Amino acid sequence: QELWNWSLGFTWQKKGWLVDGEFYRKDNRNLTSVNLDLDRGIENPWTFEGKSAATGFDLLVRKRWGSYSLWAAHSAGKVTQTFPGLNQSLPYPARHDTPSRWNLVHMFSKKRWNVSLNLHTRQGSPYSIPEVVQVPCDYCEIDSMTFALSYPHLNTARLPNTVRLDFSAAYKFETKRTKGKIGFSVLNLTNRKNLLDIDYLLTNRPPDEPQDSYDLQPIERRAAGATPNLFLQMEW
Repeated sequence: QELWNWSLGFTWQKKGWLVDGEFYRKDNRNLTSVNLDLDRGIENPWTFEGKSAATGFDLLVRKRWGSYSLWAAHSAGKVTQTFPGLNQSLPYPARHDTPSRWNLVHMFSKKRWNVSLNLHTRQGSPYSIPEVVQVPCDYCEIDSMTFALSYPHLNTARLPNTVRLDFSAAYKFETKRTKGKIGFSVLNLTNRKNLLDIDYLLTNRPPDEPQDSYDLQPIERRAAGATPNLFLQMEW
């Protein structure tokens, strides 16, 4: 594997303000991929000599007002991959390609208390929509052809945007012998049903019946809903 990258950044601070930005470019070569869902030739599922290119810009802005601080971060970028024999050997968006991502964090610290509220949004990940094609069927008893999934074009669709609100609160305490921290947090406070991925399941007719129909169903994988967490940390 060969990796080449460069970055150019800047930082500015004054009177509670912080502005930090970075441009970057990363190129990977000689990548290897295994995609059993995409390659019908199971005996040779490996794809070699791939490459990827990532370009983007990250920006962070922070402002403090006494015990309260506001953080705003934005990432804009593009990640593409190219593998011989996949997607007609043309570049396609990588699974982790996220053209836009935002984080807005409110933080409040007062004496022993720390409270934060984080709003996270990002553009949906790309995924592939298959085509149903006819292929030879050696095990079929009536017809010589059946149906299979084909992915001639990769990652041409995108999942809905992800929006998540996280909350946390912690209290520090101290005695003569110990000190610690107790807190409570909730991941995905609004219980939003964010999608992680979509796969497709193809079901054919039994081999002893005519192969004249099929059933194609999308399978959605969702992120966790509202997830509370209570923690206690002790030090002696």
